[in-house]
Amino acid sequence: GVELRYLQICSPEIQRASTLASEIAESTRTFNDNLGSLILGLGNASIDARESAPREVDIREVIEDLLEREMTEEAFSHALKSGDSSLVLEVCKRTPDVESFFSKETLSQNIVLHLIEVLASMLPTDSELCFLWLNEAILVLEPDDASITQDLSQVLNSLYHSIETLQKTSASASTSKQCKLLLRIVRSMQH
Repeated sequence: GVELRYLQICSPEIQRASTLASEIAESTRTFNDNLGSLILGLGNASIDARESAPREVDIREVIEDLLEREMTEEAFSHALKSGDSSLVLEVCKRTPDVESFFSKETLSQNIVLHLIEVLASMLPTDSELCFLWLNEAILVLEPDDASITQDLSQVLNSLYHSIETLQKTSASASTSKQCKLLLRIVRSMQH
């Protein structure tokens, strides 16, 4: 009796619990299937996005393109912004007539000052090329320009010390002469 009565009372509850467990299992299976599809879909979407995304542009390619289109100031600007001194020297090397470049280009004073700063740091690497460019850059530098007054003193001091160091270590009479001349010019600009 008691067992039968217990089964009659509990049986519907057990039946409902069993049905509920089956429904939960089915919902979980459906959820997992949907989640798996979503993850696979996102994975494929990111692969597709990577394949269709434009590749990162190499700064050297940009500079090369600018030089080919004779946009030298823009090439210098990109080279200077890159922080890679070798790129700046490359633009210098690829600009055949330094004098006419400085006479026809209206370079911003910030670019001129930054160019002087980079050339000063590269003096030991390629002194002949740097001297050529420094001589012309200093001629177009306008020390009274408000856009460069904050950095001018530091750049000129750095240039002065770079030239002085090169002069002390150089065995070449020509280099020594160029150093003396530039030192005088820089000294006059500092006062």
